[in-house]
Formats: sequence, C-alpha cells, structure tokens
Amino acid sequence: TQQAMYGGLLARERRALHRIMAETIEQLHGSSLQDAQVADLAYHFYKAGVWVKALEYGQRAGEKALAIYAPRSAVAHLTQALDAAQRQAIVSTAQLYLMRGKAYNTLGEFEHAQSDFAYALEGIRATRDAVMEWQCLMDFGSLWAERDYTQAGVWFQRALDLAQTLHDPTLHARSLNRVGNWLGN
Repeated sequence: TQQAMYGGLLARERRALHRIMAETIEQLHGSSLQDAQVADLAYHFYKAGVWVKALEYGQRAGEKALAIYAPRSAVAHLTQALDAAQRQAIVSTAQLYLMRGKAYNTLGEFEHAQSDFAYALEGIRATRDAVMEWQCLMDFGSLWAERDYTQAGVWFQRALDLAQTLHDPTLHARSLNRVGNWLGN
C-alpha cells in the first residue's frame, strides 16, 4: 500500500514530503541525533533535493557507516553526498572520494577504490593539504598491497617521503612502520 501510494504521488509532492520528514526529524532531535536518524536525514534531504543538507548528512552517515564497518552503507551514503556536492558545484570533494575509496577497498572492489583514490589525490593536491595527501598515499599503498606488493611499496615510499617533509613525528613513524612491514614481508 505504501509503495502504491508513493508511486502515485507527483515528483514535487514526494520532494515536499521528504523535506517535511527531514525537517521534522531534525527539529525533534536537534544535536542529539542517533546514527539511524543521521542516515534518515541524509536520505530524506537527498530525496527532497536539499543538496546542502544532503551533503552534510550524507557525509556524516558515510563516516558512521565506515566506523561500524558497514562499507556498503558507506558507499551508498557517500555516493549520494558526492551527487549532492556535484549538484551544488562544490569542487572540494576529495575527502568524500577518499572515504568512499576506503569503503570500496574494504569491499574488495579494486577498480572503484583506485578510481576514488585517484580523484581524491587530484583534489587534495589542488588544495595543497599535505596531511590528507599523506593519508591518500598510505591508502593507495594499502589498496595495492593485496594486488601487487611492489606497487604497494612505491606508494608507501611516497608517503614516507612526504612525511619526512612535514616534520610530523607521528606521520613519519607510521610511514616508517608501514615501509618496514612492507620490507619485512
């Protein structure tokens, strides 16, 4: 019955209902949103075409899905967030691509992960965020570790080289650890 009624509504009526649902959930729960409510808000704001909110909640829902090891949900939420960002002509989507690439990597979808990491790296280099670039290089290394160990070493070495220029002992240590593990294996 629900599907039949939903299918009978005009597109603008559906968008309006999704907006009302999202705004109601947002008002009722305010800053104490639970994980499921964040996912619901991402869905309803996306379906309502409220792109700023769809991006915000989609990213949050994707982050939460990654944190609880739900990569399929993360891919779905982050894909909607990326679509919302594109509809707003937001060019800074590197973080979203990086997160979705991690989810694809967890799912074993090498080509999708590689593509997302490449988009992320391109965007990160445009913003000159060296720490995020380091993270992306490390993620590329982890991606390749399951497929071509020599290629993984190239990415880990790039991350180490970058970490040495950043003068951040934590990143340097993590890079050395990863390169050491790579050499040991």
